[in-house]
Amino acid sequence: MARRNSNSSDPILTKIAPSTRTARHVVREALTGQLDQVLGRRLTLIQAPAGYGKTSLLAQWHLRLAQRGIRVAWLTLDEEESDVFLFAEYLVAAIAAELASDSLPARAALSAIVNWLSRDERDTVLIL
Repeated sequence: MARRNSNSSDPILTKIAPSTRTARHVVREALTGQLDQVLGRRLTLIQAPAGYGKTSLLAQWHLRLAQRGIRVAWLTLDEEESDVFLFAEYLVAAIAAELASDSLPARAALSAIVNWLSRDERDTVLIL
C-alpha cells in the first residue's frame, strides 16, 4: 500500500467534529442516558437504517460527554480511510492533536496514541 503524500495538510475539520446543527435536533434524553450506561465498555455498536438519527444522537451524546469533562473524539469514516496512513492521521487529529507529526509513520502514530491514552487517567470515548 503506497503512502499518500502528506505535506502538512490540515485535516478536514468536519471529519473530526460532529456538526453542531445535528446536536440541536430533537433531544433524545432517554437514548443518550442509555449511551451513558455503556461508558465502561470497550465497544458499543449503534445500528439503524439510514435516516433514523444515529448521527444526531451521537452528536448530542458527544456534546453531553464534553460538557461533563470526558474526552470524546469524533471521526467520520469514508472510503478513503481504508488507507491506513490517512486513517492514522485523522485518528491522531481526532484524539490527540498534540501527538500529530508528519514524520511519524502510521504504526508509530497509532502506538503513540495507545501509549498516551493508557497513561492518562481520564476516560476517552471515540465515536466512529
